[in-house]
Amino acid sequence: MRVRPANISIQPLTLATYPDPVLKQVAGLVRFPLNEQELAWIERLRFTMLDAQGVGIAAPQAGKSWQLMIVASKANQRYPDAPNLPAFEICNPKIVAYSEQQELGWEGCLSVPGKRAKIARASEIMLRYQNVQGEYLEARYSGFVARIIQHEYDHLQGICIVERVPDAACLISEQDYQQQFMPQ
Repeated sequence: MRVRPANISIQPLTLATYPDPVLKQVAGLVRFPLNEQELAWIERLRFTMLDAQGVGIAAPQAGKSWQLMIVASKANQRYPDAPNLPAFEICNPKIVAYSEQQELGWEGCLSVPGKRAKIARASEIMLRYQNVQGEYLEARYSGFVARIIQHEYDHLQGICIVERVPDAACLISEQDYQQQFMPQ
């Protein structure tokens, strides 16, 4: 992707919040090649994620039913222990393998503001996808980055974190999460 010239201002996209119907749809495939308007929208999606202190975002969260996610793990106020991983785009993903080992962890969601959900996720995944140039790639991810990808992949399948919690005790307010689990 091209770098935005410094003199051009980007406005964040409006985020869909649960239970918006776009969040309940299985997203459609990204078709290649992408045009300039689509690439500019992806740049706005990236900006929106970073502006909201997210570590990942899926196109449906910004109202576009498209199989596209951006992952950018970086320590921030919402995720102070996140590993540093430069932002990258994932188009038309398919998780082709999940580890048997799972990890239970708290997740926030830009489309479910003010809440955290405790969710079990595979600790390692194998992912096949395309980049924004349409090239096919395959990679293995583990730990927190695997969690991000599985979370965003759910969005592409029309699933939100509130649908993943086994019971009400696994869904708490962001304020309670901060008080109970974040260092003071």
